[in-house]
Amino acid sequence: MISDKMEFGGKGGDSSKDKSLKRILKQVERVKKMKSGDLRNQRMEEFIRFVLDTMKKRRSDNLLQSTSIWALLSLVSVDRHAAVQVMLKAGVSAVLYDMIKHEHLPPPTKKYASELISLLW
Repeated sequence: MISDKMEFGGKGGDSSKDKSLKRILKQVERVKKMKSGDLRNQRMEEFIRFVLDTMKKRRSDNLLQSTSIWALLSLVSVDRHAAVQVMLKAGVSAVLYDMIKHEHLPPPTKKYASELISLLW
């Protein structure tokens, strides 16, 4: 049986990548469960900035890139107007366009990134 510590990290502890993935998944669920209002918009903005920073730092990590794009799309499904406004202000479309243009992303990830860009324009 694999212990919780070994399941994600592989070396007896969570790697930085695993911590980032867990945080993204946990935070997107928190934002989705919050009621509409200023606090949710503030949390959404903080979360989107974290996701963008993580995506920029770990450009070669396809799993992290895919998870991040999925999380951003999830926010759009919760509150499209608020999510789009925050993403436009944060520069999500520019980061995604740069990824599509310069990264070696798997075709499904490119497709989702393109869909998100089209939602933002």
